[in-house]
Amino acid sequence: MPKDVPSSEAVVLELMKPYLRMGYTVAMDNWYSSPDLFQKLVKEKTNSLGTTRVNRKNMPKEFKKMSLNKGEAGVLYSKGVVAFKWRDKKDVHLLSTYHKDLEMKKTGKLSFKTKEEIVKPKVVIDYNVQMNTVDRQDQQLASFPIMRRYAKGYRKVFFNVMDMVLYNTYVLYKKISGKRVQFDDFREDLAEKILEGVKLPEYKRRGRPASGPSPMRFQAANWGHFPNRIPPNPVKKNPSRNCEVCKRKRKKSVSRWECEQCHVALHLPDCFKIYHTISV
Repeated sequence: MPKDVPSSEAVVLELMKPYLRMGYTVAMDNWYSSPDLFQKLVKEKTNSLGTTRVNRKNMPKEFKKMSLNKGEAGVLYSKGVVAFKWRDKKDVHLLSTYHKDLEMKKTGKLSFKTKEEIVKPKVVIDYNVQMNTVDRQDQQLASFPIMRRYAKGYRKVFFNVMDMVLYNTYVLYKKISGKRVQFDDFREDLAEKILEGVKLPEYKRRGRPASGPSPMRFQAANWGHFPNRIPPNPVKKNPSRNCEVCKRKRKKSVSRWECEQCHVALHLPDCFKIYHTISV
């Protein structure tokens, strides 16, 4: 890759190498897209679509002067690349080599205020369809990052990759299991499963051992599972429920104890230990 190619363009061109001249259309956000990149992809017989920044090099200067009311759109053409400007809550700028003109299309949704059907440019609708999964991932990862701040750049890259791996695992888990699970709940459950299998290393310590209780006893304060009496309800002062372990063994036996975190009735101590250590 030539040295004068910006990194945002180089990333797209490098990743698209196996797919050039095969009739694909690549969608991207405004960090990558630019008129120069789209023209390079046109030469490689590959269509492209994406939002862009109005101050990008070779973007039409007319867009800065173009004043639009909400719902209005403008379009300009240059060397096989079509530039769109659409006014929503704010100005939205897009580039495309797949769309040849400005086509307004009904979305099937009604405006909250006017109750009229919302109309958008087809290029905007197609972009939203293509980028929906990526934008959703970015939104989730921005809300629940593993680490928020790190001084070293390589650490940010590492933890961002970990975030992406975790989110992809979450998506696959929902697809395979068919369960509807919130992302933050999935993260907590996964962390608990990992911690349950972690064994702390035994380090040799110098000097005499401490005579008091070990501070390691506090390590499970936030994620540990502890027995708790089933709280009373309006019907029963000392209620009981079927033990989960016994029920899975097709035995009907009730217990007045439950796991305060899992909210599952269990006998103490055997069923409680089995439920949290063995798959039954």
